[in-house]
Amino acid sequence: MYKEWKYKEVPLKADVQRLSKVLNTTASISSLLLQRGIGDFETAKSFFNPTLAQLHDPMSMKGMATAVTHLEKAIAKGAHICVYGDYDVDGTTSVAVLYSALKSLGACVSYYLPDRYKEGYGLSEAGVDHCIAQGVELLVTVDCGTKAVGPIGRLQKAGIATIVCDHHQLGAELPAAVAMVNPQQVDCLYPFKGLSGCGIVFKLLQAYAQKKGGSAAEFNSYLDLVAISIAADIVPMVGENRVLAYHGLRKLNEAPRAGIAALQGNSGFDGKYEIVDIVFKLAPRINAPGRISHAKKAVELLLASSIQEAMPLARIVDEENTTRKTLDSELLAEALALMKADCTFAEQKSTVLFDPKWTKGIVGIGAARCIEHYYRPTILLTQEGDMAIGSARSVVGYNIYKAIDACGDLLTRYGGHAYAAGLAMPLDNLPAFKARFEKIVEATLSDEQARRVQWIDLVLALEEITPAFYEIIKRMGPFGPKHRRPVFATAPVELVSYKIYQGKHIALQVRTPKSRQFFRAIGFNMSHLSDAFSVGKFFAIAYTIQENTFQGYTRYELLLKDIQAFKAQQA
Repeated sequence: MYKEWKYKEVPLKADVQRLSKVLNTTASISSLLLQRGIGDFETAKSFFNPTLAQLHDPMSMKGMATAVTHLEKAIAKGAHICVYGDYDVDGTTSVAVLYSALKSLGACVSYYLPDRYKEGYGLSEAGVDHCIAQGVELLVTVDCGTKAVGPIGRLQKAGIATIVCDHHQLGAELPAAVAMVNPQQVDCLYPFKGLSGCGIVFKLLQAYAQKKGGSAAEFNSYLDLVAISIAADIVPMVGENRVLAYHGLRKLNEAPRAGIAALQGNSGFDGKYEIVDIVFKLAPRINAPGRISHAKKAVELLLASSIQEAMPLARIVDEENTTRKTLDSELLAEALALMKADCTFAEQKSTVLFDPKWTKGIVGIGAARCIEHYYRPTILLTQEGDMAIGSARSVVGYNIYKAIDACGDLLTRYGGHAYAAGLAMPLDNLPAFKARFEKIVEATLSDEQARRVQWIDLVLALEEITPAFYEIIKRMGPFGPKHRRPVFATAPVELVSYKIYQGKHIALQVRTPKSRQFFRAIGFNMSHLSDAFSVGKFFAIAYTIQENTFQGYTRYELLLKDIQAFKAQQA
């Protein structure tokens, strides 16, 4: 699919020279830092050395003090506390962290995750029945609960108090929880709004330690799971999230818990985890049980106390991930066929597809895959009884949650974020929803949002890629939304040779004119461009830089983002 290249603004030469002198670094590195708001020594020092001391006071979050008081009293009197979480990675890590932490504090605690296929997302009626039957006295919802007005009302009538720890958008009415800990509340003064659900749980534990006069580091052993939630839930990698992810990655790589070590052993991954590895290697496996059978298997794996306990669980999780990938491929093929068969599809600004046979746990992945082929806000729905239920995914810069919210009167329930949401409606409402959603997207999707844009941080000469240069780029991480790995452009580069792997990936050898230094460039799912390749031809390439170590030898590779014909003005 064609991408429009856009170049970020180049900082003023005088500012680049000043910062280069202060930091004793190259002009390219100084330009990257200035683009990201880092313009002096102290800011750079804080950026390159994130410390947990940079985190905000957890007690400044609305509802936190009340939540800690209720939690403290429940632990002290031995009340039955139940942790209730969602079935995705953010939810399962949240449950694992809070359940494990409360157990270590001597609490009488259990946990509950809904069955995606029998109960659906959020605090379910079956979940409420379970709490009442089990004599729960305090329910703590994690990564859900903000919109659970009815279920929490039932709990209140049954004499069960509820603390909501969530990060999702608020509805028109708040539930009758004894404490709502969600920085999205309009009158919440907490300075960072982008925490993951597991990040909110970590702040709750920090606040508890602070209230009890304990050490701020008391719960740092859970930072690996916080980092996994941050990567998997695609929250912005800035502010507190970058600090938490930085320290969580260190924990993940230096002392992985048994469940993660078991998954790593099964996957064959033997490197050091970065955010991208969590997103593509670890998170899909943790997600798989909740998509295929039941998320409790993922929590059991994360709670495993030994590698012996974890290995059989890891094998089950891997098997379910394999099943998930098969279903994913089948769904994508069927979705693309539906688009091809629709004579009006080409004129539409959105994609809304329905197939009663699709697996409920896979439609969210399917929506994301569809966007790779047709770049537009996308919703995939399947049938559950007399309801259409599914998931939405968006394109960069477009808030799909707001578009869904504008159709709220047609929906039974919905919730989520700007880029990902879930929804359900009566089957009879599907035609009206599809028509209105298309009108809303058509009216609110800008021309820029409708185009696939490849942003370029800097134009770079390949000769600048040295070990010292790459080391600084690596230290700029962890990378994620709103703090992406730098993308460079180089033109012209000459194609020296190329190969096609697995029928879909390309590996090129490129160099700049008159240079003897070759660079290997990898393009995943770019084999469709091979017809344009010929040795000796010149291209413009957009890429990130990655390190590849094999048999003790380390080399730097270019991970291609796009290839375009070379134009003289690009030189």
